[in-house]
Amino acid sequence: MNNSGFSLLELLATIAVMAITSMGVTSVILTCTDLDMTSYQTGVAMDKANEIMEMVRKTDFTSLISTYGATLTTEGVWVSGFDVPNLEVRATDLDGMAGKVLIVVNETLYTEETFTLGFPRDLNGDGMATSLDVTASYKILPVIVKVEWATKFGDREYDLRTLIARR
Repeated sequence: MNNSGFSLLELLATIAVMAITSMGVTSVILTCTDLDMTSYQTGVAMDKANEIMEMVRKTDFTSLISTYGATLTTEGVWVSGFDVPNLEVRATDLDGMAGKVLIVVNETLYTEETFTLGFPRDLNGDGMATSLDVTASYKILPVIVKVEWATKFGDREYDLRTLIARR
């Protein structure tokens, strides 16, 4: 009798090891695919934010608020939205658009975004940073272009910030 073959127990152990290994490989492939989608979406957000910021920079300084300021918030920020194709809008987004242009007209507003722009800041040239609304008298305008979207891994955000002055 020849005993050189595999026993049933050895065969089952080999199949179990191969099944676990193939599940691990499949998991890695699926994770890489998800990360590739996240990378693509980040690229879409960056491209759209850059495009909008360039449009803002090309706009006549005196018409920035009339062009990009749809609504004035109670915090003193003009806000307008824009669509970003291929990005899922966050469930908490009120206007249903992933993109926002924010123009700050409150010299005293102190948030994460305005801190990086040097706030509190004199925007109307009167030597003080105390005005709550400089819509009618601005000399410098802080502009933030923000894209916020939802992914499988949670909410994501990309923004560009700049100060615009009369040329």
